[in-house]
Amino acid sequence: MGVALIPFQTTPEQALKAAEHAANMKQEGIPSLFIGQALVLARVDQGAYELMELWAESDSSNNKDELIADLQELLDDHRELLGVKAGGPIPSDAIESVSTKIAEHKRKLRNLIDQRGGVTKAARLTGIPQPSLSRMLNSGSMPRKSTLHRIAQGLEIDESEIVAEWAI
Repeated sequence: MGVALIPFQTTPEQALKAAEHAANMKQEGIPSLFIGQALVLARVDQGAYELMELWAESDSSNNKDELIADLQELLDDHRELLGVKAGGPIPSDAIESVSTKIAEHKRKLRNLIDQRGGVTKAARLTGIPQPSLSRMLNSGSMPRKSTLHRIAQGLEIDESEIVAEWAI
């Protein structure tokens, strides 16, 4: 006989606490769209709820930024589960070439963002928290296409300028 897994659902007290955290996030300038999505996810995902709790308990702005970026990644992961398909594995003999291509594309993307007012303004226009946007730009990984679409829309850039290039 298998063990039945009970899905996570916040208690009314936890839901109120998450709403308080959301209000505090808004006071700290985190985009409303992000907060709303995080709050919805926190109702049914224990990891999202706990990230909001950790954020509220943290006194360090660097730690809070990391927690927001982690929450953004969790939101992106859940979006993928709802229908956005990920690409297949990269063959090992192509990794160096792909890495170089990703770095070149990120430099171009960063230049476009800088030309339109910088990362802080791009975060405001796209609804992507600034720590998440910075992490994406500074990491060695390829951003999700959904992130690139949001950037293109927010900065009013033709999507083909930044999305089509990512087909490796």
